[in-house]
Amino acid sequence: MGLLIIGSSLYSLSKKRRTLNWSLTYAEILSSEVIHIDEDGFHPAPQIYYRYLIDKVYYTGNTYQLDRAYKLQEATDISKQHKVGVKIPIYYDKNNPSTSVIIRGYNGYENNVILLGIISTIAGAYGMYIL
Repeated sequence: MGLLIIGSSLYSLSKKRRTLNWSLTYAEILSSEVIHIDEDGFHPAPQIYYRYLIDKVYYTGNTYQLDRAYKLQEATDISKQHKVGVKIPIYYDKNNPSTSVIIRGYNGYENNVILLGIISTIAGAYGMYIL
């Protein structure tokens, strides 16, 4: 289990680090609301649709930050800060301009999850050793 946590966290961290090299452009906000990612209603996320122009082609995006979990109040605050019609900076992948984010990089949460995975792996190995 610990190795699975470590692996998925490292993969997420790698995706987020790649966004640090993405190009800056500006987008117009089309809509902004809070959605619930699953049916139980416990996983809120800001849903901000925006449109941007790259090489005479319009793209739309809705990713605030890659692989991020939110508390309801945080998602609500983010959504309220992004008003329809306002231009905002976004970052897009030059190799795939349809892929974009508003916030690039990572917030340090991944380091905690990786640490949890390491502790779980050690605890599991120790438990197997005792048995």
